[in-house]
Amino acid sequence: LGTRGKADYLVTGQWSEKAAKECNKYGAGQVACNTKASKFTTIPGKSEWKLDPEAAYVHYCDNETVNGVEFSYTPDVGSVPLVADMSSNFCSRPIDVGKHAYIYAGI
Repeated sequence: LGTRGKADYLVTGQWSEKAAKECNKYGAGQVACNTKASKFTTIPGKSEWKLDPEAAYVHYCDNETVNGVEFSYTPDVGSVPLVADMSSNFCSRPIDVGKHAYIYAGI
């Protein structure tokens, strides 16, 4: 989070929801979109996201395995660094790593 102290989260499932909560231990995990009301079954269009241009980064989970939601594209977040949790699919298809500031995968 650095000196900005805040980051945006695209909450499209349980994993990104947990990541946003974890961020709140260290700063402000701002929810740019949240699909919990739809039981995490959709990814809203970019026009519905509330992105903060002053955020340290934008985080998303590329494949939310619990409810089966997967991004079919790399989110365009402008000049804010993009961070991806690709724990469940980083070996399943080509990734344009140049669009990401950071990609991670847990075990």
